[in-house]
Amino acid sequence: MDAMQNIEEEQRIVTLVLPEDYARNAGQIASLSTHEILYIRRKELSLKPFELIPLPASHCSSIQYEQRLAVIPMVLGGILVFLLLGLFIFGSVDAGTSIRWGAVALAMIYGLNMLLGVKRHRLTFVVDGKRYRWQSKAGDFKYKTAVVQRLLAYAHERGLLHTVRA
Repeated sequence: MDAMQNIEEEQRIVTLVLPEDYARNAGQIASLSTHEILYIRRKELSLKPFELIPLPASHCSSIQYEQRLAVIPMVLGGILVFLLLGLFIFGSVDAGTSIRWGAVALAMIYGLNMLLGVKRHRLTFVVDGKRYRWQSKAGDFKYKTAVVQRLLAYAHERGLLHTVRA
């Protein structure tokens, strides 16, 4: 047999962070393939604000998954709803002033959407005893669900998956 046929071809499992977003997502996992996990490390005082660190996927001992609530957007949504309700209850408007009710209604809907649960995915990879994390942005929960499900299926197949109930 040819030696090249025995070498397993590397396959990309998931891309969690796109290359154009590396600078904004320093300190997170960028992608996972069958041979390596790419970690984005922040670099200080350099032209490029990050560097990609390849970690061997074979050294990964576990992958932990949890769903979390994004607290800061929820607090901001609560403040917005509280201010708008305060305007309705305690506010007074001079005669002849027009209020754009559509804008107020949109702001209320936006605030309630933020308040009532902005979820995010959070993955923790344990490689050689060190923890590396990735978490989705507050509004990207449903957009990243397919990617996370593909990663979880891979982790389950390899016996690495540990889920945390939120």
